[in-house]
Amino acid sequence: MCIDCYTVSQYKLQENVPLIEGLSNDTFAYSIDVKSDGVQRAVFVAIILSPELYELFNFTEMEKMAAIAHEVGHIIHYFNEALSTAGTMMIEIKADEVAAQLGLAEPLKSVLHKLGTVV
Repeated sequence: MCIDCYTVSQYKLQENVPLIEGLSNDTFAYSIDVKSDGVQRAVFVAIILSPELYELFNFTEMEKMAAIAHEVGHIIHYFNEALSTAGTMMIEIKADEVAAQLGLAEPLKSVLHKLGTVV
């Protein structure tokens, strides 16, 4: 499986990709589309970044990497059947754990703090 990275504007120019509601309001997002013809599965996976928003929040490079690692965590756990009935909080925790395992716990805390200040 390959994970493509796009800015919001690049993603919107792609053909045959899943639509993501509220994409321009997300600093980081992920997209997964799985299609099967009974023989083969085609999996499209992407992480979408908003340079405008991460500049607005003044994210450091480490914070950007932590946020991307969190999105990779969502992608990893998307295929984790044990989480198929998990609630939103558990899914977020599992995505956070991936960033933490990569040594990005502190930058991720900073990202969450910055994002929490606008709520």
